Amino acid sequence: MNRQTHYLVLVLLLLLPSCGIFAQEAPQDSEKKNIGLFHFDTQFNTFQKNLKIGNYGAGFDVFFAKRFYSGVNLRNELDILKQDNIKHSFRNTLIGVELGSYLCQDKEDALDLRLSASVPIGSRSWKYFCYEAGIYKHYELKFMELILGAGCRYYDSYKANFKNQFAVFGSFGVGFTIKDPKTKR
Repeated sequence: MNRQTHYLVLVLLLLLPSCGIFAQEAPQDSEKKNIGLFHFDTQFNTFQKNLKIGNYGAGFDVFFAKRFYSGVNLRNELDILKQDNIKHSFRNTLIGVELGSYLCQDKEDALDLRLSASVPIGSRSWKYFCYEAGIYKHYELKFMELILGAGCRYYDSYKANFKNQFAVFGSFGVGFTIKDPKTKR
């Protein structure tokens, strides 16, 4: 895919959360309907066969149906690449969009599948698109959620000086769900 196609996909995915704000669904009286979710997390991943710790991020998701959501995320990453026996380090801030679905959910916990596409902002010598797929387990606590996740990430480099990269990641974070006050639990 060329850069224009990547940017078009990112713009369309960025517009998707605004559609969810206005969507209406009749809530069931037996459960509280989720409206939104703020999440903060830290990640570790295997990048070029090295364990990397130091990534952190935040996101906001809007539910547009009972189980489906879309949103935006902002993430800070430390990337260390080895090219021609020379190590290059990059501190990148990525902005992206995510789309997800709760696979199963009960009163105390939930399991969700999340897809994400991100791009670094600012001028960096390593330009890439980051695609991610992960599965996340939510444990509901008194006033927040504990979120554990794992998945894979693909770095699609569009500069000739670095190769495309693949990484596996694990994630630990907290989330704050916004519930519809008109429904009961």
